[in-house]
Amino acid sequence: MDEFDWVTALGSCALSVVFEQLKLDIESDVIKRNAALEKLNKSYSFRVFSNADGFCISRVADATSRRTVQFAIKNSVIEALDESGRKVISATLTLDDNGDCRFLVDGKEKVSWQLRKQALEQLFFENPWRD
Repeated sequence: MDEFDWVTALGSCALSVVFEQLKLDIESDVIKRNAALEKLNKSYSFRVFSNADGFCISRVADATSRRTVQFAIKNSVIEALDESGRKVISATLTLDDNGDCRFLVDGKEKVSWQLRKQALEQLFFENPWRD
């Protein structure tokens, strides 16, 4: 009989640690996206800013076109909001059947890249002059 210590494992799935790793992963995504845009001679880019609530990814196209996704922890939930305050994604943490720490979004377990794709795909890939 396999006796996995799920209580300790879930306790180790600390929101603050996972949130910091999420930020590092997103910073890496931003570097990759900006490198791809540079190769295509695009005139916009992305930046990650830390702020009091968490961190923000901003698409800078020109002085009038600024889109963002703000990540923050609110009541034990990781939330991502767009520049108008609309919820892009909301995630809690859980353990999967293998005992690995995962994001739980709308009842579905997600690994980091899946959560990042869901939260940032529109920001990264929509036309910045469509505002």
